[in-house]
Amino acid sequence: GIELTCVHVQFPDPHFKKAHAKRRVVTEELVHTLAAFTLPKRSMVLLQSDIRSVLDSMRETFRESPWFDDVVSDPTEYLLYNPTGIPTEREISVMAQDLDVYRTVLVRNEVAVDVMPAVEAAVPDVPEGILKKMREKSNIND
Repeated sequence: GIELTCVHVQFPDPHFKKAHAKRRVVTEELVHTLAAFTLPKRSMVLLQSDIRSVLDSMRETFRESPWFDDVVSDPTEYLLYNPTGIPTEREISVMAQDLDVYRTVLVRNEVAVDVMPAVEAAVPDVPEGILKKMREKSNIND
């Protein structure tokens, strides 16, 4: 099979209103899912936005997890370039207007992930007996 080694979250809608916060792309659940099921160790997550607060929010969500390390140690600093070398249309447009693009890269580290919270969140109606068997098979304790 094919192994996913990079995920890009680029210029998501900002969803500034509290009522729309649930529509944000980067959530604790997404970070957990990427760590548990999608990205092998040393894989990369590229975050980009032309709105600093949006990038900072996404970055904070990843940094608060134990599974990803920010390549930029200071959370008030940003990458000056797109590490892929392939700009998006939005990135080109923003830069043509002489505006800033805020970027960082996070790398999946070696910290193990308990997959059960993601399973339980993805399928909330799984009977407790089945969940118990899944926990036993994966050697995961409550």
